[in-house]
Amino acid sequence: MRPVLKKLSRLRPAGWLAAAFFLLVVVQGNAAQTLACPTLEASKDKPFVNSLGQKFVRLPGTNVLLCIWEARVQDFETFLAANAIKESPLPRGLTPTQPACNVNWHEAVTFCRWLTRAEQKLGLIGAADRYRLPSDAEWSLAVGPTRFPWGDKWPPPEPGPNSPGYQPGDGANTAPVGSCPPNALGIHDLAGNAFEWVLDWYDRKMNPVEIRLEYKRLEDDGGGRTYKVLRGAPWIFRDPMNLLSSYRYVNAPDKRGGLYGFRVALEVEGKRPAASVKSVVAKTAAAGPVAKASASVVRGRQLLAGRCTECHQIFDPTPYDAESWSRLISSMSGKAKLRGGDAGDLDAFISTVRTGQK
Repeated sequence: MRPVLKKLSRLRPAGWLAAAFFLLVVVQGNAAQTLACPTLEASKDKPFVNSLGQKFVRLPGTNVLLCIWEARVQDFETFLAANAIKESPLPRGLTPTQPACNVNWHEAVTFCRWLTRAEQKLGLIGAADRYRLPSDAEWSLAVGPTRFPWGDKWPPPEPGPNSPGYQPGDGANTAPVGSCPPNALGIHDLAGNAFEWVLDWYDRKMNPVEIRLEYKRLEDDGGGRTYKVLRGAPWIFRDPMNLLSSYRYVNAPDKRGGLYGFRVALEVEGKRPAASVKSVVAKTAAAGPVAKASASVVRGRQLLAGRCTECHQIFDPTPYDAESWSRLISSMSGKAKLRGGDAGDLDAFISTVRTGQK
C-alpha cells in the first residue's frame, strides 16, 4: 500500500480524479467490480460508483443512471482544482459533503462535461457515455408518482433537521448529502437540502394548475426559452405546496442562488471499457493533468435526433416555422456561447471565471 500512496502523491493536483478512483477501489475491495464501468444493473443494493465517489442507480426503463445525492462541495472543488479556477462560486464555510450551492445552470452543465471528458480520457466510461443534468422527466421518474417525495400524506414522517417540512432555527443550513431517507430507488434528498437544476427550459404547463394558481409568477414562461427548471424544494421551504413532487421552480440559466445545486445523471450508451486500476494510474501518470484533457473542447454543436451534442438539451421544432428553425440549426455551428446559448463553452467559462467576468 505504501508504494502505491507514494506513487499517487507525485500526481499533480489535476490528477486527483484518478487518484480518488484508485483509492476507492483499494478501500472497497470486493465492490471494485462496480467501479470498473457504468452498468444498467446499478441498483440501490449495488450502485455504480464513479471516480468522485458519487453513487448511481438506474432509473427504471431507461439507460440513465442518477446519482443518489446532490453534487457535493468536494466534487465541485475537484472540478475547480482540475481546471485551475481560483474563484469559487460556493459559499464559504460549507463542509465537503454538503451540496454544492450557488451554482448556476451553465456551471452545472460545464461540470458534467468536464467529468465526462475526464473519465473518458481515463477509460472509466465509454466514448458514448455522457454525464449531464437529468431531464425534468427523469427527475419526475426518480421522485415517483406520489404527491410528495416521501408519500401522499402531510407532514413527512419524523421530520428532523434539514428534512422536508422541518422549520430550521437560526443559522440552519443544508445538511450533508444523504441526510434525508432514501426512496424506494435508493435516492436521497429529493425534498429538503437544495434546489436541483435540470436540463429543460420552463414551459408553464409543466406546473400543475393548482401550483400556478397559488404562484402567479409561474404563469410566465418567457415563451419557453427564458427560464430553466429547478426541482426539489430546499430545506427553507416547509409548506405543502412548495414540497409537492410536481413543483417546478424557475430562473434564468445564468442566475445564482444560495440554495441552487444540481444532481448528476449518467447516460449509458453502448459497450463500455472495464479499465483496470493499473491502467488508470499509468495513463494518468503518462498523460499529465486531467485538466488538459478535459479542457479540450470540440468546437461547434449539432443536433442529432433533436438532441444537442454539446449540452444534450432536447430541442423541439414544434414552436418554430421553417425559417426560424433553419436559423436555429445554423446557430448551432461555430463556437458555443457561454451566455445566450444552451451550453457554456468550457474554455470560455474557465477564462471568464479566472478574470472575474461573470
